[in-house]
Amino acid sequence: MGTWKINKTASAVISYLPVVSMLALVATLPFYYGSCQRMALYCLGVTYLVHYIYNRCWESLRWDRTSWVFLAMILWFLITPLWQLWDPTPPTYFYHRQIDARIPFLLVGLAGLLGGLKRLRAEWVGWLMLTMGVVVGAISLYYMYTGGFLREGWDYYIAEVRAAHINSHMVLNLYQNGAIILGYYILSRPYRWWVKLLTGLLIVLNMAVVITSFGRTGMLTMLLLLAVYLFVLLWQYRKAVAVVVGCLVLAGGLAFFSQSRRFDGNCMREEPRWIIWDYSMQLIRERPVVGYGLSTLSEVYVNSTSSHETMQRDFIDAYINNPGFLWYNMPKTMEIVHPHNVFLEYWLEAGIFGLLAVAFFFATLAMMPTKKQRLYVWMFALALLMQFMFEPIGSHLRPMFISLMVLIWACAVREEVAVSAPDHTELG
Repeated sequence: MGTWKINKTASAVISYLPVVSMLALVATLPFYYGSCQRMALYCLGVTYLVHYIYNRCWESLRWDRTSWVFLAMILWFLITPLWQLWDPTPPTYFYHRQIDARIPFLLVGLAGLLGGLKRLRAEWVGWLMLTMGVVVGAISLYYMYTGGFLREGWDYYIAEVRAAHINSHMVLNLYQNGAIILGYYILSRPYRWWVKLLTGLLIVLNMAVVITSFGRTGMLTMLLLLAVYLFVLLWQYRKAVAVVVGCLVLAGGLAFFSQSRRFDGNCMREEPRWIIWDYSMQLIRERPVVGYGLSTLSEVYVNSTSSHETMQRDFIDAYINNPGFLWYNMPKTMEIVHPHNVFLEYWLEAGIFGLLAVAFFFATLAMMPTKKQRLYVWMFALALLMQFMFEPIGSHLRPMFISLMVLIWACAVREEVAVSAPDHTELG
C-alpha cells in the first residue's frame, strides 16, 4: 500500500513538471529570444519525455478532433525542408535560421499527437499571460519615466522604448491579444465573482497596454475581438442590442484610433508595405505554382530589389540604407527585407502548396473546438489572420507562441470532451 501511494504521488508530481516548464516558457515569450526561453524549452522537452515515459502516456493514445491541427502543423513545417530537396541553391544562412525558428511547429505538433499534457489548464496560462501583459506595461512606464519621456511626444518614444528593452510591438500585441482571448474564455467559466472581476481588470489593463503601443495591427485586432465578443455575448439575450453594441464599439474604436498619428492619411499613404507587397507579387508572377524554395528565395528576394524602382527607392534606400534607421549597416537578408505577409511568404517559398499548407492549418484549427470553445478558438484564429496579413512568420517567438497556443486550446478541448464523456478514454 505504501509503495502504491509513493508511485501515485510520483506520477502526479512528474505529470505536472512539463506544465510548470510550459508556464515558465509562456512567461518569457514577451521578451526577446535568449537564454531564458532556451532554458525553458530544454526543461519542457526533458520533463515532457520523463512524464510521457514514466506515466506510460502512449497507452491512452488515440486519434481525436484535435489531432488534425497537429498534423497540419507538422506538414506546415515539413514543406520547407521538402522544397529544399529540389532547390538548386544550397541551404543558406537564412534557411537554417528559419528551420530553427519554425521547428516548434514540428515538435509541438508531435507532442500534440502523442498527448500526455492533460494536466495543463487554459485558465492558468490565461492568468499568467494577462499578468505578464501588465508587467510589460509597467516596464514600459518605468523606462518612459526614467528616460524623461512622460511628457509631450511620449507616444513617439514608447515604441522605441519597448523595442529597446522588451520586444517589437507586433510580437507584444499578438501575445497580449492572445491573453485577452484567454481572459474572455475564463469569464465564461464557472468561477466565483471576485475571480471574474480580477480577470476582467487584467483584461482592461492589457487593452490599455495594447492601445498605448500604437501598433495598428494590434489595436485593430483588439477592437475587432472586443466587438465580436460583445456581439456574441449579447446575441443570446437581445439580437438587436447585440448588433447596435457591436457597431458602436467598432465605430467608436475606429474614431478613437483615427486620432493617432499612426492612422493619419500621410502615414497610411507612406506605409512601405504597399510597396513590399507589390514587389512580392511581381516575384510571385514569375513562379506562381511551385515557388522558389527558401534558399533561392532568400537570395532572389533581396538581390532583385534593384529591378523594382519603387522598392529600391522608397524602401531599400529610404529605410535600409538610411543612416537614421535601426537597420542601417545590418546584413541585408530576408530577416530585414521580407514580404510582411505570411501568405505571400509561403506563396513565394512553395507556390500554391505553401498557401495550401497555411490554409490547411487554419481549416483544422477552426474545426478543432467543441461548442464551448468555438468562439474563443475562432477569435484566436482571427487574431492570427490579422497578424499574418501584415507580418512574416518571423523568428523563434512567433512560431513558438502560435504552437503553444494551439496546444493550450487543444488541451481545453480535450478536457471538455473528457468531462462530457467520462467513460471515453481521450488522447493524452
